[in-house]
Amino acid sequence: MRRARKRIATTAAVLVAGVGGLHTCPLAWAQADEAGDGAPSTISWSGFEWNVKSVTDVNPGPNDWSAANVFVDGNGDLHLAITNVGGTWYCAEVWTNVAFGFGTFQWQVETAVDQFDPNVVLGLFVYGPPALGPDGTHEFDIEYARFGSATGDNGWWTVFPNVEVTPPLLGQSDYSLSLGANPATTSRFTWSSTNVAFATMAGFQPPGASTDLLDSWTYEPADPSEAISQSPMPVHMNLWLYNGDPPTNGQGAEVVIQSFSFTPSLPSGSTMVPALPSNRPLLLAACLMGVGLFGSGAAIRSRAPRAARRRHPSSQ
Repeated sequence: MRRARKRIATTAAVLVAGVGGLHTCPLAWAQADEAGDGAPSTISWSGFEWNVKSVTDVNPGPNDWSAANVFVDGNGDLHLAITNVGGTWYCAEVWTNVAFGFGTFQWQVETAVDQFDPNVVLGLFVYGPPALGPDGTHEFDIEYARFGSATGDNGWWTVFPNVEVTPPLLGQSDYSLSLGANPATTSRFTWSSTNVAFATMAGFQPPGASTDLLDSWTYEPADPSEAISQSPMPVHMNLWLYNGDPPTNGQGAEVVIQSFSFTPSLPSGSTMVPALPSNRPLLLAACLMGVGLFGSGAAIRSRAPRAARRRHPSSQ
């Protein structure tokens, strides 16, 4: 059974979310459980520092994850890979230690995202810390995958809710993507307090442009206070195997991402521009709130329940 094309999602105000933008104070709740033993390795790319996942038997999947499957090439492009080493398949994931608020999130991907093996999944998303709420809340996903199926839609947009309710609220839309001779795409979502607008465009498009639009969807629930998170969250990117199953073609996979960009939104009448990490100023109020909200004593949330639930058309 296919997932419903439109359902419902989430939001809650926490850390200077009214201003939106980027919060540069250190986040004690960073997904340390995904880094393996000790501090995660990091890379610098697109103006941000990214933690690199290196751990075994962890969701999504579950899969094994290797820092060797993440690197930046001489052109400044980010590579995420799936490899087979001695009969074991390894996947790739990175995430930021800074949280992003309202604004436009955009990725320019050089690889043909419509040509993945049925078991390969590319995720471009924001994901909330455990202090914000239980698993299954506070997340917006762009995914390119067929989730084990040889046919069917291969583009997915999902909004997880702000609060845990029964039955679960989920906003979701899927579409069929078929690219031409130019494999490059621009993936984007714009997050506000009342809606999340997704778009996929052919080629590399600047933020704000909608040239060569391939598909789009705006999730605008009746009650955004329940359905759309308004709390700052880190950005993640991952390339992984559905259910931990090897590629059906027996070959590894690699995705090249030219850039990630974030354009903050400002509340009506505001002239404040949120600080960017290249300048490294700290918003004292945001940091103090962050310490109270995301303190080091906060339990690290396991992603296993969400990863098992969210990723497959028949699982919703």
